[in-house]
Amino acid sequence: CLENATICSPSAACVYDAILQDNVCSCKDGFVGDGIHCAETLGGPKEQFLIVNQGQTILKVPLTASGSTNNGEQRILYVPRMRAVGISVDCRQQFVYFTDTSGKTIQRMKYDGTEQKVILSGLGSPEGIAIDWVSRLVFWTDSALKRLEVAKLDGSLRKVLLDKNIQNPRAIAVNPELGYVFWTDWNRQNPRIERANMDGSERKILVSDKLGLPNGLYYDHHRRELCWGDAKMKTIECVRDDGSNRRVLLTDQTTMIFGLSDGLQYAYWTDWSTNKIGRIDKTPSRTPDSVLLPSGGNGKLYGLVAVKDSCPSDVNNVCGDNNDCTTGQLCLPNLSLRAKRVCHCADNAGLQCLIRERPPPPPPPQLG
Repeated sequence: CLENATICSPSAACVYDAILQDNVCSCKDGFVGDGIHCAETLGGPKEQFLIVNQGQTILKVPLTASGSTNNGEQRILYVPRMRAVGISVDCRQQFVYFTDTSGKTIQRMKYDGTEQKVILSGLGSPEGIAIDWVSRLVFWTDSALKRLEVAKLDGSLRKVLLDKNIQNPRAIAVNPELGYVFWTDWNRQNPRIERANMDGSERKILVSDKLGLPNGLYYDHHRRELCWGDAKMKTIECVRDDGSNRRVLLTDQTTMIFGLSDGLQYAYWTDWSTNKIGRIDKTPSRTPDSVLLPSGGNGKLYGLVAVKDSCPSDVNNVCGDNNDCTTGQLCLPNLSLRAKRVCHCADNAGLQCLIRERPPPPPPPQLG
């Protein structure tokens, strides 16, 4: 199907099967079948809406099969002098998390804009953000401090994940099933896309050639692909999670991509050239088009996220209830280890965490 994707159902995609070691037709989320014929499942995930950052405003854009509609579009948050850049969602609790580079904070709120709360403050310049909905973690990039950080979803147990050989980190994405975190670095002399385990170990460069300004990033859980938007190369490209099988999804010399998100059928991006939201079908023989924006926002479009009505296929939570890590320790997945996770002291835990890591002394001998 890689050479002729038309043999697949319109509701299927040509994906690589690691067991068969071949490309096969596979029904998309929300459909069942052999890939040649697919039927919609009543209980499958459905795409509901986009949430889009536009500076001081965060917008909610409903979606239908033909794109956005004029019904129900709304501004769900407006904060003067805010610059909302990165955005991600906790699909379990239906919270949206976003970075504010002007206020140097990370905030969260419900999908309708209620229950807004600052969970992290005093940051440098937080840009990209990604939520691990399984292990209940938030990952983000900080371009001013030149590092990647992680914390619990309530902002507690903050820890620097990586701070070496990082120049201009921007977008970030996670794959809880494999325990990976991915990020882009748009350093002019050495732009690259990297991967590491969620505890920061086994760092690896996935893409370093033919890159210009890699901005947006998402992981496609169905296709098992990592995709990025490049504002300089004017492309959207994808690779497998090991960096192999690079392919071009979009080439458009009129676009300047900033944010990028993965929908069920479409990839969506914010375009600084047109100040619109673009979209393209992720299957071959596609033609890009645009999604209408609601009124109520002004300024540049930044990050966006396509919100589904359910989470991707669930995986085991190796860090459930912090998985026996002690007070002051953060449980981080590392699926390459036998224990599948590690306990790391949070950066502000200090000596208390180090003391708690030591085993208690043996009991005194019994007399008599």
